[in-house]
This record gives sequence, C-alpha cells and structure tokens, in this order.
Amino acid sequence: VDTPGLLDRPLNERNSIELQAMAVFNHLADMLIFLFDVSIYSSHQLQEQINLFREIKKFYPSSLFLPVIAKSDLLSTYQIVQTKEELVKHEIANSIADIWDIHTIEPNGVSGLINFIEEKVKNEIIHNSKFKQVSSIAIAEDQLTFDEMDDDSFYLGT
Repeated sequence: VDTPGLLDRPLNERNSIELQAMAVFNHLADMLIFLFDVSIYSSHQLQEQINLFREIKKFYPSSLFLPVIAKSDLLSTYQIVQTKEELVKHEIANSIADIWDIHTIEPNGVSGLINFIEEKVKNEIIHNSKFKQVSSIAIAEDQLTFDEMDDDSFYLGT
C-alpha cells in the first residue's frame, strides 16, 4: 500500500486520508517499507522523515520495517553512507547493512529489494498467524498479488 502524503505531525492533526492510510496498516502491516528521500527533490528534511518513521513504528511494533533510501541515483556514495549512518544513530536500523538504497535507473535498481521481500514473505511472514491463508504469492509488474485459500485446503508448503 503506497501512502503518499503522510506527514510528520501529531495524530490529531492528520486529515481523513492520512488516518485511512494509518488504519490500513492495521490490517496489512506485516511488513512496512519506509522510503526515505534525502534527494534535492524532497520537500521534507531527514529529521522529519525519521520522526514520521518513529510514529508509525510505535503503532505497529510487531511489523517488520524495512528502511529504504529512495532515489539513490541522485546521491553521491558519501551522501548515501552519511544518511545510513544517521539512520543507525537514530535507531531506525541496527546497522548500515539493514538499510536498502534503491533507484529505478537500471533494471536491477530494485530487484535486490524485491528478492529480499519475497524471501521474507515466504520464510517468515506467512508463518505469522495474522497473515491471510494463501495458495500463492507473486510479484509481477510491481504488484504484490496473492490467492486466498479456503480453510479446508490450507497448508504451508515448501
């Protein structure tokens, strides 16, 4: 679920669209990919984005959070490392290795992240009792799809 427009502000100041986006997480938030944009095109400072990340994380403590630096093609290697260090300093991730950086310039710009997500879903998330019973999971053309199973045919295959 893409939730553009969530801003760093108190819950009681959020508009109805922001509140709906937060409510969706309650039902779908086994994994949340949080995109940090520190490019010159971002209208929000890194600290504002960190504050928003923390606010969302406190509402969904059992969800897996993947911090991702977006638009890395617009950043120097130094800026990427500096941003990762800042995120670790603010306890967004345990280490620099836990923070992804992606771009869409090259075909493999997001493929590593997609592969990681597929493995997490297959190996961890579907074993969570909150997860819907599914017969198949697929990512095609940037869309995550799944087919639900009825209770009689549910099983976890390998």
